Amino acid sequence: MDLNRFSRQVVEIMPLIFREFVRREDNELTRGRISFPQMVALHHLARHEKSKMTDLARLLSVRLSTATVMVDRLVRAGMLRRRHDEDDRRVVWVRVTPKGKKAVGRILEQKRRSVRGIFGKLTGRERSQYLGILLKVKRGLGGATLLLAAFLGTLGPASAAGKDSKIPPPAPLDLSEAYRLALKQSEDVAIRQEALQAAQGHFYQAFEVVLPKIDYSMTRTDQDAPAGASASDSITSTSLRRSTPLRKFTLNQPLFSGFKEFAAIQGAGAEKSQRRHEIRRAKELLFFDVMEAFYAALEAQKDAEILNSIRKLMKDRRAELIERARLGRSRESEAQSAVSDLKLVEAELEEAARRRTLARQLLEFYIGEELKNGLKDTELPLHLLDETSASPARAKDRSDVRAAESAKTLAEKGAVAARAGLLPTVSLDGNYYTKRVGVQSGIDWDVVLKVDVPIFDRLDTFGEIKVAESERETAVIHRRKAGRLAELEIKNAVEDFSAARRIQRKLWEATRASKRNYELQAREYRLNLVNNLQVLEALRNYEDVYRRFNEAYYRMKRAFWALRVALGEGVW
Repeated sequence: MDLNRFSRQVVEIMPLIFREFVRREDNELTRGRISFPQMVALHHLARHEKSKMTDLARLLSVRLSTATVMVDRLVRAGMLRRRHDEDDRRVVWVRVTPKGKKAVGRILEQKRRSVRGIFGKLTGRERSQYLGILLKVKRGLGGATLLLAAFLGTLGPASAAGKDSKIPPPAPLDLSEAYRLALKQSEDVAIRQEALQAAQGHFYQAFEVVLPKIDYSMTRTDQDAPAGASASDSITSTSLRRSTPLRKFTLNQPLFSGFKEFAAIQGAGAEKSQRRHEIRRAKELLFFDVMEAFYAALEAQKDAEILNSIRKLMKDRRAELIERARLGRSRESEAQSAVSDLKLVEAELEEAARRRTLARQLLEFYIGEELKNGLKDTELPLHLLDETSASPARAKDRSDVRAAESAKTLAEKGAVAARAGLLPTVSLDGNYYTKRVGVQSGIDWDVVLKVDVPIFDRLDTFGEIKVAESERETAVIHRRKAGRLAELEIKNAVEDFSAARRIQRKLWEATRASKRNYELQAREYRLNLVNNLQVLEALRNYEDVYRRFNEAYYRMKRAFWALRVALGEGVW
């Protein structure tokens, strides 16, 4: 191939390939939070312990000032940190943080997944040939490898959207992609994510009764006092000082609070666990909603296709009857009966279109964008489901049941903390003075051991205990109810899926038989062996059975995923 022609085609194809990578991935790079050169720097630092700023600039083929700006942004994002060399302060070392390593790992894993998805359509031999060509090109690049990568990186969405690029139409949306988009859009999941952050804050707050509190205090007291009163360090002179400065470190260390501190920490941990399980359950329920809308749209779409095929048969039947009536071999009323049946099918087509539109609008609401292309139906991953292990005993592993269990633990620890109000509290207060005047100027520190024994507090503590114990019992009841409901849902889901599979198989056999019956009836009508009513009845029966099979087919698919959700298994 001519080199000029080769270069033109490569420049046209590469943006489309890059665009497909971007569509499949969701990370800091595709969202524009980091640039491609910044990704190169992060990848380099993730593979090496540290690097100098000058080495990074050389790696990126940019000036030191430009590299500094890029690193500054990554430092602000918490992905890199800088430290001066201990022996030579002029040398600055750059290291990647755990957050940066996690971002690099996520990007690379998604890249590998995209490569598997895109190149999985090639044979093993074709992939080997392609890899061999890439390695040969890489060897010829030498030090220009990064520059080529940067060049390809610029062929991102902006280049792919250029007017000279031939952008293919969007690929049909499958269920997994619809769920991925819905996860990004879901407000329910986002709310539960924020609830988890609040639980993390409660966990930190629980340590306030365990860890010491240290402050530095500065005060200055001025008063109306006789002149010269501050010249002496006697007790009287100290009390009559015009100005009394005081600076000190203060320490407050709780020693015992009726085990409230341990209950608070354990309760905060249980709350975090509860929020995590609630997030997981919210994702599972979101998948269920997306799945229902997705298959409702597909079912209505397939129903419309069935009705269109039936309408074609109806039109052919009407044309045949009109011709037979013209020849005197059939009554005109038979042709009119066919017209009536045809109009009924067309009315049902309108209803199917309405249902398809509503389902697509609901799906667009979930994914947060317009459906610009069709939906792609895929085979069920039946290998993921072992019906023999679909036991109600697995209810205890469901995320909502585990969330209820964590909520019960939280309530139990709350009751323990409330009862601790009946026990004495012990704390230690200490002061270390950095500036003191007057008679106490030579005293640098003091310590106070404080013991508080509750005697009577207007029954406030008993009220708190009563409320906490009631909340604990309520949580126990909720946990029991969640477990029983989960067991019932699993039993129902197993039966629904098993029955749906059997019904779907029988209706498929019935569909084939009814189609064959209609074909035989139509042939026998031409031989005057049956009348027109029998043929129309066979056609109506074929339409009814075929549509029932379509409904059962998608009911079976819904039942499969409903069983997966009922078992608390990962949907993907």
